[in-house]
Amino acid sequence: MTDHHVTLKYIYLTHTHADHFFGAGMIKDAFPGATIIVTRATADGIPAVMTPANLAGTWEKLFPGKLPTPIVGADQVVKDHFTLEEHPITIISDGFTDTHDTTSLWVPDLQLIVAGDATYKGIHAYMQETTLAARQNWIKTNEHLKTFKPQHVVAGHKIPENADDPAILDSTIAYITAFNKFAQKATSALELYRQVLALYPTYANPGSLWSSAHAVIR
Repeated sequence: MTDHHVTLKYIYLTHTHADHFFGAGMIKDAFPGATIIVTRATADGIPAVMTPANLAGTWEKLFPGKLPTPIVGADQVVKDHFTLEEHPITIISDGFTDTHDTTSLWVPDLQLIVAGDATYKGIHAYMQETTLAARQNWIKTNEHLKTFKPQHVVAGHKIPENADDPAILDSTIAYITAFNKFAQKATSALELYRQVLALYPTYANPGSLWSSAHAVIR
């Protein structure tokens, strides 16, 4: 990677979902000097995701022969901030959004929020682990991120060509609010799925909505 004149110092993991850290080992192979950093809650949660039983029983079944290697954990635990080339980066504790102990990053010198899974753009949000209280916290998290008045917001899940626009925070709030409204009255998972899908017909990954609806209405 030296032909791009890039020196990667840190790989920050926002939370313990496999899709957000399984590839970190491959990145570190390409940039051996990089340090994988996490909060204490993320560090404590990663080992359970990396167990041989979970890898074989869940991830190998979903992606046979395609898991990245090596799959590694964290190198260093940080508390509430770190510094990159003398520029401060603040870790925002989001609490439970689409899973427990999620975090976002605030880069004040760029007016940038790297939102992790607190924010989705153009993709059905993953609700399978949530309760109503968690989803209400998820809304409050996006409202809190708005108070930073960011100029740029990078969503944890997005259509690649979509802009990193701060309006993403409002659209995430609107999606979760609509999901909660429909979930309150729906009599079946299928009804909830169809109602949300009708409101967001162009959103990617309807499979996430399908599993979310069945987790919320059993």
